[in-house]
Amino acid sequence: MRRAGGALLAMALAAPWLTTSSPTVAAGEEVVVEYDAYEGCPGRAEFLAAIAARAPDVHVVTAKEGARTFRVRIVHFGSGGKKSRGTVDSVDGSGKATNVRSLVGERCEDVAQALSIVVALAIAPGSAGKETAGSSANANPSTTSAPSSTSIVPDIDPPKVAPSTEGEGWHLAASVGDRLRLFATPHPANGIEVAIELAPPGERARLRLGYGDAIDPAFGGGGDAHFHFSVGRLDACVPVTVGSWLAGCAGVEAGRLRGEGVEIAHPSVANATWLALDLGAALRVPFGSVVGLDLEGGAAIPLLHPRFVFDTPHAVIHETPKFTAFFAISLRVRFL
Repeated sequence: MRRAGGALLAMALAAPWLTTSSPTVAAGEEVVVEYDAYEGCPGRAEFLAAIAARAPDVHVVTAKEGARTFRVRIVHFGSGGKKSRGTVDSVDGSGKATNVRSLVGERCEDVAQALSIVVALAIAPGSAGKETAGSSANANPSTTSAPSSTSIVPDIDPPKVAPSTEGEGWHLAASVGDRLRLFATPHPANGIEVAIELAPPGERARLRLGYGDAIDPAFGGGGDAHFHFSVGRLDACVPVTVGSWLAGCAGVEAGRLRGEGVEIAHPSVANATWLALDLGAALRVPFGSVVGLDLEGGAAIPLLHPRFVFDTPHAVIHETPKFTAFFAISLRVRFL
């Protein structure tokens, strides 16, 4: 993280962010910096050292309740993931995230350098003119000396880092996959589900609306009964950490559960309302910036417990339990 061109560009990019940021961090105040980057990028220690070189009066801690937090994330970007995209936002003591900014560069090192300066300027705006550790206050700008691991020195070939024109707005995606339900019917029921997804800048959370069918050709005492789900689902997922592929999810699903008797003397059809709360986890495996695979699992807790019976002879085919489970796999494509 040594290029001066990237430093100058990062200062320019930080200017509009600072005009809307929360109050300047006081000297000696403790702040939290969360840093997440893919393998091959500068490590957390190097990133924090670059910040400390420009804002030495501020103490960076791993975690502290109520402290200002800067969340930095660097991911693969563009066709084939050949570029790097970095985002940074500020979270105040109440947990409100503001001032999301994004950079795209050819190399992760360049993006990390620029983001370290953005964070340093946000913490201490007066640090824009400070020299970094290991450099002389009277150094000639045209002279390049051997830098330390955290120095930023002049370079005639500045990194190509530019503001990102993609990913600043809300994201829209669609998915299709298979959902398996356990215990909701006498035998496992599975079927196709389609969904649309909406996520805010930085994908700190995502909201999904889905619909699917599931069929269980179950066997009942004294005959057969087929069960058919038609269910709509609305849920929200939040990553467990910044940039994590793993997220916790909660939602609600509503629809119809239909049971149909077959191979009995007087077959009939019964319909019941299905209403349940969902709690689970989702693992997202991206294949570039557009396509990804989602794996989900969790519990569906029915709020209604209909019973399905045969009249002649009288026999209980199925009664909805208090706890059911689900697993799903789907292919996701991002449009915006």
